[in-house]
Amino acid sequence: MGKTPFESLVNLVCQIKEWLKCCTYSIAYRAYLTTRTIILLLYEHEEGLPVIIMARTLMEIAALSHYVVINIEKHLSDLESKISCLRPGNKDSMLETIKTLVKFLGKLMRIVRATRFNWRLWIEGDLNRLLKEWDKVPEELRQVNILTMIDKMPNNIRRKFKFWYNVLCDFCHPNLGSSVMVIDKAKVLESHPHGKISYVLAANPKSEEILYVTIWTITTPISLSIELLYANFEKMKRYIERFENWCNIGLNMLS
Repeated sequence: MGKTPFESLVNLVCQIKEWLKCCTYSIAYRAYLTTRTIILLLYEHEEGLPVIIMARTLMEIAALSHYVVINIEKHLSDLESKISCLRPGNKDSMLETIKTLVKFLGKLMRIVRATRFNWRLWIEGDLNRLLKEWDKVPEELRQVNILTMIDKMPNNIRRKFKFWYNVLCDFCHPNLGSSVMVIDKAKVLESHPHGKISYVLAANPKSEEILYVTIWTITTPISLSIELLYANFEKMKRYIERFENWCNIGLNMLS
């Protein structure tokens, strides 16, 4: 930590700055790769189902970005209230600030390292235990469910975001949505007394109907996701700049 409480405080501030960068850049890079993949699949390969699957991935990344921001804001608010109470020579206020920084750092580390898989057993090569305990994850590393993240969104977008996320899920899971996306042609058999429909399946359907379904399905989810990502990246950028400033001030005072 540090030789003195103040040195520990500065070290924690600088660590938080680096974990903020890690968290932000990780989310930004995943969003970039996902968006690029959507464009390539749609305009170069004209593949509908993979595009919809990637659109759902983009929604999950956007939900994560918002979850990160609201947690940063919560801890930052607590931190600023503690900093405002700091007084020279007051060890109690210094220790309270350090405790708040430790909680903040722990939350960021959990967000980056969150998982549902017991990677420790995988790395240790203990296959017998892994097959039985693959889902036994320490509570401090257990991932937050994506629907929980969506439920923490602002009221003005939560309902719409959740609706479209569930629409995309029907295409990603082995449900009706994904079944429809492998139908290249469909026609009603007029000769049949009950009007049965004949389907022609294809590994890469090229029908206009599939393209229409794809565009209709992804337009709003992608728009919502990009809008949310942009707003959250702007906030994250400001938070990083704030901690960089605090870190530099602290290091200058220690030098």
